[in-house]
Amino acid sequence: MKSGAPVAFAASIAVPPGAGQIVAAEWDFEGDGTFPVKAALPRRAGATVTVRASHSFTRPGTYFPALRVVSQRQGDAITPFARIQNLGRVRVVVE
Repeated sequence: MKSGAPVAFAASIAVPPGAGQIVAAEWDFEGDGTFPVKAALPRRAGATVTVRASHSFTRPGTYFPALRVVSQRQGDAITPFARIQNLGRVRVVVE
């Protein structure tokens, strides 16, 4: 991958039965723990969803972009209670 070229990301997310619904998904492309990019979710995402994003890395190096997904038992995106978070990562090498 050349620096400055867009990289396409896609993630298929599934929540186990009884764990609720997906209420948030956030990307951290630079791997710094900030998760500044909110993924677009359907109004009622349910227990499965696919999210997509594109990002360009400006400098050569090895990056570990992450996607943080949050589910909530009742599907309430606002409450801070009964939320379960999980991370997925991938390695990207930029020349």
